Amino acid sequence: PASRGRIREPRVSAADLAALRNAAEHARFRAGWARIEAERREAGELAGDKFGAGRAAEAEGQRHLAAGQFAQALSSFDVAAGLYREAENVSRETRLERLRLSAPSS
Repeated sequence: PASRGRIREPRVSAADLAALRNAAEHARFRAGWARIEAERREAGELAGDKFGAGRAAEAEGQRHLAAGQFAQALSSFDVAAGLYREAENVSRETRLERLRLSAPSS
């Protein structure tokens, strides 16, 4: 009677939990690698909005990972990696445009 109306959380096996944690850890690595690549291309300065959003998503992923919320961590790290790649692309395009503008025309 007391349990009526409650939604039961699905039980996750230890193997599934380990696999989910492993996936979240790999996503964390990919996000970190994407951040490093973006930093190398000055994305923090040239695409600060996307880079900052990536940092926020990465920090959120860290919080979820620490709390054992592996599915949410995986999602946040994936978002962070995507934002870092976008920032890297914006940075690359900005640097190319600067080169085009500074190159002497024929």
